[in-house]
Amino acid sequence: MTVEPATYQLPENMRVEDCVALDQFLRDAADRPVQLDAAQTAKFGGLAAQVIAAHQKIRAGGGATLVIDAPSDGLRAALNTLGLLALLDQQGGET
Repeated sequence: MTVEPATYQLPENMRVEDCVALDQFLRDAADRPVQLDAAQTAKFGGLAAQVIAAHQKIRAGGGATLVIDAPSDGLRAALNTLGLLALLDQQGGET
């Protein structure tokens, strides 16, 4: 039986409260694969990257994937500035 991924639309600008909401969503979907839609994300900071990296590490042993789908140019630029473009590789997202 294939489990449908839990999907989450990242906002255009990731603020602190958006990072809290993302963290809660990822906690609630702990046993399910997750797909983050990042097509519209223009501003993405270190806190958001930390939330994703932490959940990626937590999920690494359990088999539940966390994929960033359609990363926007803004998201790619932010991850590049932070030195974290590898987050896209490790999650199965396009680079």
